[in-house]
Amino acid sequence: MRAAIYTRVSTTGQAQEGHSLEEQLRQCSQLIEMHGHDLVNHYSDVGSGSNFEQRPGYKEMMDGMRSDWDIIYVWKLDRLNRNLKNQVQFFDAIGKSDAYVASVTEQVDTSSPYGRFIINVMSSLAEMEREQISERVQMGLGAARSQGRYIGGCPYGYSIPVKFDSTGNRIDKGQLVVNEKEAPIVRMIFEKYLEGMGIGEICNYLVENGIRTRKDNVIWSYGTVSNIVNRWHLYVQGKEKPDGESRWEPIVFLNDKEAFFLKNAAHPVECTCPDCELEKDEAYRDAPLQDADGGEEE
Repeated sequence: MRAAIYTRVSTTGQAQEGHSLEEQLRQCSQLIEMHGHDLVNHYSDVGSGSNFEQRPGYKEMMDGMRSDWDIIYVWKLDRLNRNLKNQVQFFDAIGKSDAYVASVTEQVDTSSPYGRFIINVMSSLAEMEREQISERVQMGLGAARSQGRYIGGCPYGYSIPVKFDSTGNRIDKGQLVVNEKEAPIVRMIFEKYLEGMGIGEICNYLVENGIRTRKDNVIWSYGTVSNIVNRWHLYVQGKEKPDGESRWEPIVFLNDKEAFFLKNAAHPVECTCPDCELEKDEAYRDAPLQDADGGEEE
């Protein structure tokens, strides 16, 4: 089995710990020889156990898992990670890669049945931590939505102002306000769409009239314009979802028939193929428009 050694001392604690890099290396090498494994690499760091950016040896060791070595030897498990969270993540990675770790002082060898039991426990803890993080994220998103905050990137036509309280903490996160520079362009897009222009045609119209995107690009992508039209409920009703509550000031004001048309029309596909765009646009324009009573417009 290919074996590697990882050694580490802190910058200030080497004397107090009483085990230098050389002594850790010597004891790990002895254990490898006893186990009959082949030493293929030695990784080492001098620094804190919590900041991975200051531990290039640790990062190199993790990158070499299974590709360069099968089992990693350490003098003590806290040479790898001092805090439980990082330790759990390490054992989770070990378990998923079918790699092993052995400790000189703690007599831990995860290639043994007991060692594999430790990996299973650590992996279960890692999974539980991921689930708890996901639950906290979903709870936070739900709370943000209940407060009328918009979740995600700022949609075209709106801005999210940045405000701070007296202590310097940001407030009013996710509150959409109409962007007076972009709002007229949004209205123009809906106007042309309701006149019968296809998405591709609207893109060309914007380019031909010298209207630039938010990032000051000359070309408007099909996906960008299609996304604006498909999210009509945001721009017409100020809603994040069609069946949601109005939370923001709308940008586009339509009569009942125009609004009904947008609500019931099939959404254009977001395809970059010109032929597909043309076919979809033409099929969409040729489809009969139903009035609010359910009949077809003459």
